[in-house]
Amino acid sequence: MKRDGSSWSQSVLCRIQTETQKMTSLMNLVGVPVASIELTRTTVSVGLFMLFLCLLCWYSVAPYSQLKRAGIKHPKPFPFVGNMFFFQKGFFEGLQELVEKYGQVCGYYFGRRATVVIAEPEMLKQILVKDFSNFVNRMKVSLISQPLSDSLLFLQDGDWKNVRSILTPTFSSAKMKESNTRFEVFEEQSLSILLTAWLLNPTGTALDPV
Repeated sequence: MKRDGSSWSQSVLCRIQTETQKMTSLMNLVGVPVASIELTRTTVSVGLFMLFLCLLCWYSVAPYSQLKRAGIKHPKPFPFVGNMFFFQKGFFEGLQELVEKYGQVCGYYFGRRATVVIAEPEMLKQILVKDFSNFVNRMKVSLISQPLSDSLLFLQDGDWKNVRSILTPTFSSAKMKESNTRFEVFEEQSLSILLTAWLLNPTGTALDPV
């Protein structure tokens, strides 16, 4: 026969009360004063609710000490959302205001994620050139789908390295100069065609097809 939730909870409370009374009697025999505690359903519910509130408060502010421990200046974050309201006017406008207010090396919290902003040229050179092997991966974005997720902006680790090794020769100095020469030839040909068309028809009216 199945018992409903109410009878089961009452049974558990009775067991807890019985064990508590036994422990109290034992401690009184030993000589340790013990206050009598009456455990009721309301007491347990309130205790669990307070525990939930404490865990929720801890979760909402737990990651917001990372930047401070690293000595990085940042605006005061709000629980759960961090500094998302700082970018209400726009992402780039917010970054510019952030650098102007907190310096060329500062940070912010996007939700619960800590982000460091670097606008100091020498430090950027150090990161992007000399120590680039330590800064391979980008921020993970779960809402991105293919084919954008397979681009250099979102690939990780070995996948990113393989794609970059394929694309790097395409943008070498020799290739860029060759492409520049082709663009210049194409530009001259296009201008020549447009100039010839204007000389044949300076009024700009449509020409009859031959």
